[in-house]
Amino acid sequence: MNALMLPLTFVVLASTEDDGSGKGVAAKAGKAILNGLKKPVVYSALLGLITALLGLNLPAILEATFTELGKTAAGLGLFSIGMTLFFTKPSFSKAVWVNVLCKNILVPLSVFAILVMLKESTDLTNQITLMMAISELIFPTILAQQYKTGEREMSSSMFLTTIISFFVLAAIIILRGITM
Repeated sequence: MNALMLPLTFVVLASTEDDGSGKGVAAKAGKAILNGLKKPVVYSALLGLITALLGLNLPAILEATFTELGKTAAGLGLFSIGMTLFFTKPSFSKAVWVNVLCKNILVPLSVFAILVMLKESTDLTNQITLMMAISELIFPTILAQQYKTGEREMSSSMFLTTIISFFVLAAIIILRGITM
């Protein structure tokens, strides 16, 4: 998802900026694509996708390094949430609550309904539904900070979805009878 959504998001955001050049959207989109590819969060996701699609195996040292980095991701994410909230007073506006409701309730329920209609296996349905209920609003928060718009709302949404996701995940596990 990151390999597709992040580059597309950067292109859309960059192409809507007025750079004073008078160029059309297509020209700005081309420039935005090139600028987007220079961002580590974009090219690392694309390289990961290409590596996986080609079935390439990384050297053992790189695999071990990325495994260790992956283990720290949750802790670093929580740390960054804490730092963001330290500098931004939380907002509990209607927009924040709608965002939280969509991320924590509507997205997991919609995905669950689609998987049930497609008659996917119980294990796959459970795994994907749980995955969709996990709070992951770090990228929208970073984008809000970078483009100086909606920073307070996104950091508040990130905070609330993280807290509420614990309860939503527990409810899904209990209601679906998921065992390890």
